[in-house]
Amino acid sequence: MRIKMIAALLLIVSSIAAYADDKPLIPMATVYKHFQSDDTTIRKGDRVFVFGSRDGKYVLQKNTVHVKGFYDPSLDNNVSQASGKNITLVRQDDKFKPILILKSRIFNAGEVASGSIDSNCFKSESLDACKIHFKTNYTVIIKNKSEVDSDASEKFYNYELIISDGQFSSEITGESGDVNSLVWVGDLDRDGKLDIITDGTAHYNTIIGFKLYLSSYAKKGQLFGFAGRIFAYG
Repeated sequence: MRIKMIAALLLIVSSIAAYADDKPLIPMATVYKHFQSDDTTIRKGDRVFVFGSRDGKYVLQKNTVHVKGFYDPSLDNNVSQASGKNITLVRQDDKFKPILILKSRIFNAGEVASGSIDSNCFKSESLDACKIHFKTNYTVIIKNKSEVDSDASEKFYNYELIISDGQFSSEITGESGDVNSLVWVGDLDRDGKLDIITDGTAHYNTIIGFKLYLSSYAKKGQLFGFAGRIFAYG
């Protein structure tokens, strides 16, 4: 009887785990001097991995975040509040060019396997598709929507991307005005499968606009899933 109860309990627990299909988003930041308080959840003293390039190779480095507050006139009632965030890294490396700060235990330090993006991707508004390469070739289908700002003074484009290996596919969509260009492709979570970083800073009001997509976040039938974002607006 007790064995049956334990088996039933394990079945319930496993069912709940399977049903909870959304993994927690990865806290992200960049080295930047003017984050608003709600732009990133990265805090002073956080131990992080920093993704970037060094000597022509992409690597993940362990580091610690330093955060200095500053007066943000758009959110703070007085100078003493200083809710803004100036983010730097405790350990500096002049040869290392940081791209993303990532707070998650799924990563490991060291060189990261990288792929390539065709040079013609996103070079023309009329381009329908291009290729990315990592262990195999992937087709990037570009859907392009033209939009007009509310005062009709500015026109910008909202790209939606469908990336496929011929068997599985994933779609990258964004909020209105995002321009989802590809920054990097490779294997950031070291499972041998495609991961992607996109950039939305071409939006007229975006200063920083990175999004992270990981194969370890993929649902059934997908190549990868949305894992985190860091946006800062001007």
